[in-house]
Amino acid sequence: MQKYQQIDWKDRAGTDLFRYEKANETSSSIELTNVPTAITEPGTPYTPENLGHIETGIYDLFQKSKTVRINNSGAKNDPLLSLALGLVYREKKALAVAKTINVGTIPYGICYDGMYVYVTNYSSANVSIIDPATLAIVTTISVGANPIGVCYDGTYVYVANNGSANVSVIDPATLAVVTTISVGSEPQHCCYDGTYVYVTNYTSNNVSVIDPATLTVVTNISVGSNPRDGCYDGTYIYVANYGSNNVSVIDPATLTVVTTISVGSRPRGCCYDGTYVWVVNDNSNNMSVIDPATLAVVITISVGSGPRGCCYDGTYVYVTNNGSANVSVIDPATLTVVTTISVGTNPIYCCYDGTYVWITNSGNNNVSVIDADFNP
Repeated sequence: MQKYQQIDWKDRAGTDLFRYEKANETSSSIELTNVPTAITEPGTPYTPENLGHIETGIYDLFQKSKTVRINNSGAKNDPLLSLALGLVYREKKALAVAKTINVGTIPYGICYDGMYVYVTNYSSANVSIIDPATLAIVTTISVGANPIGVCYDGTYVYVANNGSANVSVIDPATLAVVTTISVGSEPQHCCYDGTYVYVTNYTSNNVSVIDPATLTVVTNISVGSNPRDGCYDGTYIYVANYGSNNVSVIDPATLTVVTTISVGSRPRGCCYDGTYVWVVNDNSNNMSVIDPATLAVVITISVGSGPRGCCYDGTYVYVTNNGSANVSVIDPATLTVVTTISVGTNPIYCCYDGTYVWITNSGNNNVSVIDADFNP
């Protein structure tokens, strides 16, 4: 018999959950009746094989999360009978902007290091550092000219300075720049693969590979035209080439390009969700979804106007739409847009910190903070 501990679930805001009792089960549905108010709602019946998924908050077609609440002393050997002791139904929280935080001039890139969120401010040549616990800026650090991309390697935060052709290396322990590394011309973004930091150089048409152990460039890899962004899927580095409408796939073991994948018009941002690599196509208003197993595009998904960046929060992929001032939220399980969230003017890039999704709004000089913590 599979045993369960009794748990009283509360949502993030501390609101009490509704308690339901199960009745009238058929092969395709059950009736869930709210005990105090006798409100009846339909639901999907549980089988022994999917009991293991219930406690993780699996969602049904009604977009509601079900979690078992069982008193062990009264549990029967049949898991379905055990469910009659009580179900907790939790409404899925709506994705919405929880707060807007003012930062520097033309915020662009953004990343999280496990403690702070770092926002690069293109025109003010600095980085705003925000504490997610308080949603307040703790300090601002001067970097090179026109900073764009930012990433974290577990020790340092790297900032790609587009206007000064270098990378500022920030120590999170001191919140100070410890060194500056020269790279190619007009560096855009950076990503980390567990060994190296990869910096895309827009007008050099290459990627500078930095060794974090020595904080030096070990090689430069030629890619497509005008590389914008890069991401890592555990095997390869994917580089979105804005000028050649394709993605260069780099093998970190050999530091060479193994293939090139055609995508939409003007690819910019990219991210990995554990299954697919997502590439934002700025000029065609869509997303190219790449399967790492075949290194081919499996589907193209329409989003908002002028998409720029994307990130994954463990449930959804978020796409910043620069031209329509909103964020498209895509469910990787269905490969469809499930909702659109209004944010600030000209959103650029985004990141996830475990609780919030952060959006840089270059037109408002601020950051939109989306509450993504809706799981029980």
